[in-house]
Amino acid sequence: MRFPKKFGSSSIPAGTVLPQFASLLDIYPTILDIAGVEFDSEKIHGQSLLPLLEGKTTKWRDTIFVEFFGVNGLTTSMITCRHGDIKYGWNCSNLDELYDLSVDPYEMNNLIEDPSYAG
Repeated sequence: MRFPKKFGSSSIPAGTVLPQFASLLDIYPTILDIAGVEFDSEKIHGQSLLPLLEGKTTKWRDTIFVEFFGVNGLTTSMITCRHGDIKYGWNCSNLDELYDLSVDPYEMNNLIEDPSYAG
């Protein structure tokens, strides 16, 4: 995400990758926050990204859910949950998937049947 200086000052250098999980749901409250519009954060499903862009410490989600319904000619359905470095994907038409992104960032080794990850 690019944060132009005209919207405020950011202590985050260009090209920085932040570890926090962001969602499309966060865009709306971010725009409202940048515009200075008051909103009830309890009634909006996302969180403003502005505090992160300003380098402020803030309480942030540690889990995120993603839905995937295919791309181009591929029609499939997958729901994914990511918590920290663990990523689980429920697959409607195939074997579910489980990855430990700390050791397998490119998701090459499906751990779904590995008993050491059963917990």
